[in-house]
Amino acid sequence: MGKKYAYRGVVGRGKKDGREWKWEFWPFLKSEKPSEPKPDQEETAAFEEELLQLGESEIAPIVKKWKKIDEKLKPEYCNAKNDDARADNELERLTEEKKESFEEYKDTKEKLNKFTPPSLDKKWEFIFLVVIGISEFFINSLIFQLFGEDKLKTNLFALGIGVIIPLLAYWLGHLLKQQYKSTMDKVWLIVIPISVLGVLEVISVLRAAFFEGTGIVETLHLNISETQFTVGFFIINIVFFIGAVVISYFASHPQGDIYKQAKKLFKIALEEFKEDEHEVKDAAEEAERTDNSLEKITHLRAKIHQKLYAEAMMIKETIEWLTKSYKAMNLRHRPDYPPCFKKQHQVPEIPSELKILDWNCQENNSVEEI
Repeated sequence: MGKKYAYRGVVGRGKKDGREWKWEFWPFLKSEKPSEPKPDQEETAAFEEELLQLGESEIAPIVKKWKKIDEKLKPEYCNAKNDDARADNELERLTEEKKESFEEYKDTKEKLNKFTPPSLDKKWEFIFLVVIGISEFFINSLIFQLFGEDKLKTNLFALGIGVIIPLLAYWLGHLLKQQYKSTMDKVWLIVIPISVLGVLEVISVLRAAFFEGTGIVETLHLNISETQFTVGFFIINIVFFIGAVVISYFASHPQGDIYKQAKKLFKIALEEFKEDEHEVKDAAEEAERTDNSLEKITHLRAKIHQKLYAEAMMIKETIEWLTKSYKAMNLRHRPDYPPCFKKQHQVPEIPSELKILDWNCQENNSVEEI
């Protein structure tokens, strides 16, 4: 503020203004002068006005500085606030969805648990049926090739048996296990075994005719007849078929369609719950990130505002203290008490831009006063 407005300068000015005399330069004698302010003066003393204007001029650059800084900080704060609100709303929405999906998951799980699961898992059923199908293919293709059958026919016959037997066995085993059978189901329970036996019988007859016509048994000096050889492989295929039926039977549920539907709904509910859980986790991380960003910009903005406000308050309090010191020294050196000194002395006002920190980003702003 300069030496003129230092404490010594201000009290010296108060002493000088309060006296009714002053020193002449020459011959160093006292000469009369009116006190300042005048004994009957109502208006504020000139030096008080000077101090007031000084305080306002010192505060103005601080206000200007804050406005410039907040032009950048306020949009950053509002963006961070909006991002945090959006993240919180999204987290709340997803949390509610997770609660709903969890309830759905619990409900479908309870319904599924009312069913006793099959003795054999579907995965093992599939593996066993595939093994049986492959075994059928290789055994039949090997036998046909050994006895000189055409390779293409061999593979076609073997492939047909390797696919048809496991599929029909799967279907038959499933139908046998069902608690409630429709008329069509009962028809299939008769048709499937007859069809399998018929197909195997036709193949066996063809084999027997082929072996008899080629004389392969005699050529290989085998001690069995063509009929015995054919019956043996017929029995092998029947054993494979029965084994596949048993596997399918133990892997099926008595209430197949209902159980399958309950299991499907449970899997869907579980997947939805896991997906919602993952989304909630991501949303929680995003909410934490936006919350940290908002906290950071809020702290920075409040810290800078508080620092500049404190600087302005120090100027205001200093001017108030200097004004009081001036009045006290002025009154000590004068016999009267001017009316203007009886009034509340004026102090610099801190503008609302610095006094009030606006935390609301809406059009109708609400403010927080320090």
